[in-house]
Amino acid sequence: MKKLFLFFILAGFFPLAIQAEQILQSSESFMTAKVVKLGRGSVNTGYSSINLSAEYTELLEECDDNCLESSCNRQTGVCSACKPGRYLKNNLCLACPDNATCSGNSSFKCNASYRKAGETCLGLCSGVSCKSGFTATVKSDQCCCS
Repeated sequence: MKKLFLFFILAGFFPLAIQAEQILQSSESFMTAKVVKLGRGSVNTGYSSINLSAEYTELLEECDDNCLESSCNRQTGVCSACKPGRYLKNNLCLACPDNATCSGNSSFKCNASYRKAGETCLGLCSGVSCKSGFTATVKSDQCCCS
């Protein structure tokens, strides 16, 4: 018991010093980083130094392929106008529906004798039923049974 007690006392006066790198066998595991103002600074290890003060490169966002180049905000990726024949919805330039006219903004206009139904243009008399012997026809941009 006295020998064990003596061992602990001596161990307190003479601590063992082992580098963590020796245990893990990897000096890359231990790195001290100093970062100042958006990544400018340096990273130092006990063996080498890496300079991070390289030129800052801004990442640009992409817009829809059918977005007008001049209407694309490259910082946010938000499109404000599309190429002709397309309309803008949820930051996408969608193809103009059949029987519609699109000027590149956020809506489309149905051609004469058609009405807007969601994202399509239907004929004015589409879905209209007339009494027996009458037919639904378009007259003056209205649907009539004649």
